[in-house]
Amino acid sequence: MLADVENAVIKSVDYVEQTYVTEMKNADSWGTDAQKIAMGTAVDNAMQMLLESTKRMILDNGLDIKEYLISNIEAYIQSKK
Repeated sequence: MLADVENAVIKSVDYVEQTYVTEMKNADSWGTDAQKIAMGTAVDNAMQMLLESTKRMILDNGLDIKEYLISNIEAYIQSKK
């Protein structure tokens, strides 16, 4: 499960960074609204990449999938700094 989450988070964040974040920063448009859009896109992409068994396991442990992904995405972004 953890490997599936890690893989989905890394791929999603890296994709959003390459296709959206860099463009927004280059256009000097990187602000709160752009950050919210980037996070939403990263969460949606990661959610689509997760195996159904991983989603079930997260839910079975009493966690909210979206919140779990957000915390993992934030941790990955911090680790890249």
